[in-house]
Amino acid sequence: MSKFIQALLVGVFFTFIYDYLLFLGMFLHYIKPNEIPEYYNILFADHQNYLYILLSVIFIGFVSTYLKQKVLSFALIFALLLLSASALIPTIGKALAKSVLYSADQRLQDDRYIYKGETYYEGREIIYFYDEDLQKMINIQKKDLKK
Repeated sequence: MSKFIQALLVGVFFTFIYDYLLFLGMFLHYIKPNEIPEYYNILFADHQNYLYILLSVIFIGFVSTYLKQKVLSFALIFALLLLSASALIPTIGKALAKSVLYSADQRLQDDRYIYKGETYYEGREIIYFYDEDLQKMINIQKKDLKK
């Protein structure tokens, strides 16, 4: 049983390092350049894929603890580290963030207006939206939108 717990703990440790690097790249190369006033912690907490985390914890824990070939185990863990650290490269971090956070051809409606454009980031209370008619970035309160 202790080997199983060790595998889970190692999996959790490495998964959060990888996840941190992915979101750091998205934050540095998408959120900051687009001047979206969002904290890293909120970005990190609100956009987690829990299935990804669970599968990563199990896979990394299994590889690090139960795989007999330690060189292969180290190579897999290091390759995953390089893959997640690649988000720190500006073009990769921006593309990753755009695929996760950006939505094109959106129509949002409140009591007075219909907004057409692109959602750059959807926060907890505010949507950062590029309006095609105004040709500028606007902030829309989620509570004001019709569902």
